Amino acid sequence: MFAFHQLEFLSDDWIAAARDFFERAQSDGRLAAVGPFAVCERFDNAPLHLALADDRATWFVRFDGSSVEVGRGVDDQADLLVEGDYQAALAAAQWVGIGSTAARAAMWREVSHLHGSEALRVSGELRPEVDALLVQLHDTLGRRTVENPDLAHRARRQASTATWSKWRSRGSPCSNEPSRTNSPTSSGGPHWRCWSITASTH
Repeated sequence: MFAFHQLEFLSDDWIAAARDFFERAQSDGRLAAVGPFAVCERFDNAPLHLALADDRATWFVRFDGSSVEVGRGVDDQADLLVEGDYQAALAAAQWVGIGSTAARAAMWREVSHLHGSEALRVSGELRPEVDALLVQLHDTLGRRTVENPDLAHRARRQASTATWSKWRSRGSPCSNEPSRTNSPTSSGGPHWRCWSITASTH
C-alpha cells in the first residue's frame, strides 16, 4: 500500500516536497502553461523545534518562464506575499479541497474563528491560471501536513492571535500597528492564501 510521508509545515522536508511538486509541474508542462510568477510566504512565531532564524518560517517559489526556483527565504518582489502567524497559517495549510469556493470560505471562517481576522494578511494577486496551480500544491501538501506537535506553543499562539484581533476590533490606541492589506472575512477572504493558501484577490 502506498503511504505518504508526513510533513511539518514549512520544515525543510515540506519545502523539498514543494520543490518536487514544481519540478514535476515543469516536466509535464503545467508551469509553461501558466507563465512567469513569484509567490512568497513568511510567518512569525514558528515553533522552536524547527530551529528557524528569528522563529520566522519563510519560503518562496519563482518561475521566470524557463526555470523554477523553490527555497527558504523572502522575495520582496513576489507577485503575491502571504504573511502573519505560523499557527494560523498551519490551520489553513491543512485544509484540502479549496478549489471549491465554499471550502475556501469555510477555511477562512475557521482560521478567523480560531486565530482572529488579523492573523494572516495577503498582498498582491495572481492570474487565475497560477491560482489554479497553487491550489493543486495546497491540496497535495495539505494531505501530508501534520499539526504542530508542540502543544504548549499551539495553545499560546491561538490564544495570542485571537486576543489581539478582539483588541484591535474594539479600537486600538497603538500607533505601531502591523500593516494590513487583505484579511480573511466571512465572505471567504482573498482568493488565494496560505497553504497555505492561494491567490488572486477579489
